[in-house]
Amino acid sequence: MIDISIISPVYGCQRCLEALHHRISQTVQALGLEYEIVLVDDCGPDDSWLVISALARRDPAHVRAIRLSRNFGQHKAISAGLRECRGQAAVVLDCDLQEPPEIIPRLYEKFQEGHQVVFARRLSRKHSLLKRATSWAYDRIIRLLSGHPPRPDLGSLSLIGRPVIDQFNTFQDINRHYLHIVQWLGFTPVMIDYVHQPRASGKSGYSLSQLLRHAIQGLLFQNTRWLEAVVLLGALISMLGLTVGGWAFWTALHGSPPPGWASTLVITSLLGGAIIAIQGVVGLYVGQIFEQVKGRPLYVVAERIGGLDPPSSSGTTSGQG
Repeated sequence: MIDISIISPVYGCQRCLEALHHRISQTVQALGLEYEIVLVDDCGPDDSWLVISALARRDPAHVRAIRLSRNFGQHKAISAGLRECRGQAAVVLDCDLQEPPEIIPRLYEKFQEGHQVVFARRLSRKHSLLKRATSWAYDRIIRLLSGHPPRPDLGSLSLIGRPVIDQFNTFQDINRHYLHIVQWLGFTPVMIDYVHQPRASGKSGYSLSQLLRHAIQGLLFQNTRWLEAVVLLGALISMLGLTVGGWAFWTALHGSPPPGWASTLVITSLLGGAIIAIQGVVGLYVGQIFEQVKGRPLYVVAERIGGLDPPSSSGTTSGQG
């Protein structure tokens, strides 16, 4: 029986993995718990797998090394770790040490009190100005479209109990966000606070285009209010067209019709832009349907090393959900 699993998706953090393993081990051993550290290599640009596999061979009783066949993204790597983990509780922890492993005892204390979901709330953020600005804008759009207040102070750092893990693993969404799924599941969460640390090594794996794509996927996952918004936009433009048409008819009756080319150009531009925008939003949802109905695996595991199971050097296991 494993008391707690610590899951960390790894991308571009080769230099801090030794420190990550040491700090997690030291922290959890002080609690007297049976534990495992699940490191999921998401095929970053460095040689993280060499370090991860070395840790798994050096500490096979506690470290499970999982290598994906290619880069699938942070949240799919988290999903792979949650499907592979065997703990009665799982802590999701970034590999860059911005989320200190020393917070694990506080998370586990809340779990022992009976809470199945424990979120860690950042008191401050050490991200770049660009990432803070895009996160702020994304959270405000989420509030507008979903009606829920934004939570820019929450990241992946959290603890979830086995019932939540099992329900999480039933999700079949190909495009996913770990935090959104946990919140959707509806277990009443409890919060603890911590101080966000500077990044120990490397840099963020998200470029501006990836951040935008990730934000769009998060918005589409939340709800269908985009479709409601474009319907409202279409109604407003129709009302505008009727108003302009009524004004043109009134001026024509009084002998001073407006120049035809100007009004035609304005109305055509408004309608054309609105139609393109509406079709674009609908196309995003159709694209999501297209990706989902393909039925492809969520991720592919290329290799596993360590853990309580006998180490294997290769594999082609895929994970769905």
